[in-house]
Amino acid sequence: MYAVLRNSLLTDSKSFYAAKILLGSFFIALCAQISVPFYPVPMVLSVDAVLIIGLFCSPRVAFGATATYLIEALMGLPVLQGFSGGPVTFGPTGGYIIGFIAMATIISLLTHGKSGLIRKLFACLVGTIALYALGLAWLSQFTGFEKALELGLYPFALKAALSIIGSVFATELMQNLKNRWNKTHGNGI
Repeated sequence: MYAVLRNSLLTDSKSFYAAKILLGSFFIALCAQISVPFYPVPMVLSVDAVLIIGLFCSPRVAFGATATYLIEALMGLPVLQGFSGGPVTFGPTGGYIIGFIAMATIISLLTHGKSGLIRKLFACLVGTIALYALGLAWLSQFTGFEKALELGLYPFALKAALSIIGSVFATELMQNLKNRWNKTHGNGI
């Protein structure tokens, strides 16, 4: 039974990609519930989830997982911070949620199939800049640009740096564990 499941998961079937995309969107939704409430932009772990997805997944899956997360939020599913969704998606934090797509895709395009700690750190920095550029542009429509910087960037600068470092090292650890598993058990999941 295990061999059948393992072999079906190792194929490049459309259902396998769909499953990875859905699991990625659920991972983001789960991490969105772990937050420190700030107004109007809460400090959430969903950014860390997006960094990990960008580092660990193919560009197609990274784009799909984050776009699916946005669609789930727009549909009103309780995937955003505080189990919210629907019209709140178009509120002050909407640019950050849209920025997740750019962030994950950029990171994955810059790192997929390539190795190197510096490359991954650089990719995460570029992806984070894209996230904050979109988030601040959107937020400034509600607050003005100076206030957007005060509310949507400055309080998050240290957390962003720590998130980049933590996500890169977490994915390096996961990759090393996966490689060790493959050496001892064959090419597995």
